Amino acid sequence: MTPFLTIAFRLLLWCLLTADLRPVNLAIGLIVALLLPSHRGPGLTPRQLAVAVGRTLRVIPQGYAEAFRMMRVRHGQERLVETPASEPVGRGRARGLHGLLVFLEIFRINFTPLTLVLGMSGDGRRYRLHRLEPNQQPVAPEPLEP
Repeated sequence: MTPFLTIAFRLLLWCLLTADLRPVNLAIGLIVALLLPSHRGPGLTPRQLAVAVGRTLRVIPQGYAEAFRMMRVRHGQERLVETPASEPVGRGRARGLHGLLVFLEIFRINFTPLTLVLGMSGDGRRYRLHRLEPNQQPVAPEPLEP
């Protein structure tokens, strides 16, 4: 079941990147999805995948809320912060975690417009983030010039 999900996920990403659902494009995407190397690490259980996808779906409203907040309120200062990873992915755990879970976690963090992942700490237990902290004052509309 996992190879099918992997190919389906790759094809979904292909369709999102190309924004084209014509049969020829789907065939090209399927060929690309099949030719990409597969992950040969530990298997991914359906429970792990469901938890990761559920966490990812929960950040969608947060991302839209932050985007609207960015339109109304100027960001005040930029900060470099570290946040713990849900699962350590350092040298000792590199083989113990599925790449899709790491991808979904980084995607989840980057989805919100005020946060960007810069990298990982040396031990693989924390992500280094660039975060924008919003001010409390709304953005004043600029006057239109005739």
